[in-house]
Amino acid sequence: MEKNEFLERLKNRIINSRTNETVAEWVCNNTTFGNGKHFSLYRHRFQEEILNDTHPNLCVKKLSQMGITEISIRKALWFLSNNLGTSVLYTLPDINMKKRVAQTRFKPIFDRDFSSQSGDGQVRNTDVMQLGNSFMYVSANVESDATSTPVDFIINDEYDLSDQEFLALVNSRIQHSSFKIKQGFSTPTFDSYGISLEYSTSDQREYFVQCEHCNHWQVPLYTLDNVFIPNLPDSVSDLKTDIDPTLAVSLDLDNAYVKCSKCGKRLNLGDDAKRQWVARYPDRTHSRGYWIRPFSSDLLSIKYLVTTMADFIKKDQIRRAVNTVLGEEYADKNSRLEIKDIMECMVDARVPEIDKSKPAFVGIDVGVSCHLTITTNDSDVVLFEVVPFDRLIPRLQELNEKYNIVCGAIDRHPQIILSNMVRDWSEGRIFPVVYNGIRDADPHKDLTGNVDYYNVNRTNALDTVKELINTHKMKFYGYGNLKSTITEHLRDMYRDDGVDGKEPRWIKMTGNDHFFHSLGYAFVARKIWNVMNLGGEIEERMCVGLIGANMEDKTLYNENLLAYDTSKIKSKHLRW
Repeated sequence: MEKNEFLERLKNRIINSRTNETVAEWVCNNTTFGNGKHFSLYRHRFQEEILNDTHPNLCVKKLSQMGITEISIRKALWFLSNNLGTSVLYTLPDINMKKRVAQTRFKPIFDRDFSSQSGDGQVRNTDVMQLGNSFMYVSANVESDATSTPVDFIINDEYDLSDQEFLALVNSRIQHSSFKIKQGFSTPTFDSYGISLEYSTSDQREYFVQCEHCNHWQVPLYTLDNVFIPNLPDSVSDLKTDIDPTLAVSLDLDNAYVKCSKCGKRLNLGDDAKRQWVARYPDRTHSRGYWIRPFSSDLLSIKYLVTTMADFIKKDQIRRAVNTVLGEEYADKNSRLEIKDIMECMVDARVPEIDKSKPAFVGIDVGVSCHLTITTNDSDVVLFEVVPFDRLIPRLQELNEKYNIVCGAIDRHPQIILSNMVRDWSEGRIFPVVYNGIRDADPHKDLTGNVDYYNVNRTNALDTVKELINTHKMKFYGYGNLKSTITEHLRDMYRDDGVDGKEPRWIKMTGNDHFFHSLGYAFVARKIWNVMNLGGEIEERMCVGLIGANMEDKTLYNENLLAYDTSKIKSKHLRW
């Protein structure tokens, strides 16, 4: 650090200490709303402590639209203004969100409240905004942004929607700073993921309220313990899921209120003198965590919560409702595999003996370590293995001696050369696949007419695994000491049902999902083999719809795939 820069920072800190102006006070005195009025915490007093908190490791778990983006931008401006020559990195999940927030949130505040500091040569665009000799960088989840300019303060907006590997990488940009501040916030999605994982290891602060009738301190929740609705039927046991639109319109929601869980009388949520942030684990000084719930202020009425939740239920979007409207985690077996269902599939860690004539299918997820599974036609997974990259083909040769591997699928990326080597070694029985298909599997041919690889529908492949596990039709054997690893991998993705016309998709959480994909590949291979092995009576439309094959020569199909005339197949559509 240059001597003049150090002295300037020291001077600013001395001035701030003498004036005793908090971050929140600075924000209210120096920033405005779009209507020109000074920023205010009116009816948002829960924001004050979060604004004032400059802890180097802070997280906020919240419901949507609680103003945390607004105060985080303003906290960043306070930091840049009071620590000259510093820089802040503000991250968002994708390019579109970055552009929208930069143009509608950042730039108006900079232009409106700090126009006097936008002299000649000042940079202000959607990527970089200059404030004197300090800089605000705005980034989407782009790796180059995470490895370039060092910064002093990182703010991660929408933590759970962001690439978790990117967030881990981007934190390296503060390691040479004397400040090293990292703060993030998000609506939660699942337990032990993203912002919920961050909060679970923090001091876990909640916004309490004191009942003015019995003096009981509590965190009011959207449950029957804290919510009174005059004519609510006894059949309702869970406010989150039991009130559909039909029931909602029949309720007396105008006279509903938040009640004390002890005495049952109305709570005054708007009395700031009776609100306080309290840490569950005050001895955890390494990480500060805040949880903003619907009743952290008096802004959201019970009528709004009930009708909004009911509308989500009507659209079959209960998970999104719990995440965004209530600020809570939610998962069921349709969106994320549950541990109890995975455990139900675990049968025996030992590798079973199976008849050599029994068809077997292999799935391989490729990486530095390759994750391999072998399954049978009755959905038994008989082997789980982690094989070093350079040992894959020798290990497949060994397994080929033990099992009747009639079909398999291997991840074509990132190792195209390896996947092609496996295809050629197996004479096309194990084919490369790419997650890029509309149908379950669609062959992509080379210039000679042979199948080079298959385009596979990713969602359908992973849905197959999910359904077999949820219904306990899949049985796991031969997992050795990999039981916890398999469980971790199977729970490392969640299914987004898609809204506004978007297709359903499986979304990665931490990236440790290799056995999930390996099983998906194995069952894609099984499906293709079974479709092709239906015999001479198979209809052309069935094969075209399922695997995209052109059934010009139905004589290629008989009762046993191994009895195919391979010379015909190589000159036609499939490579075996």
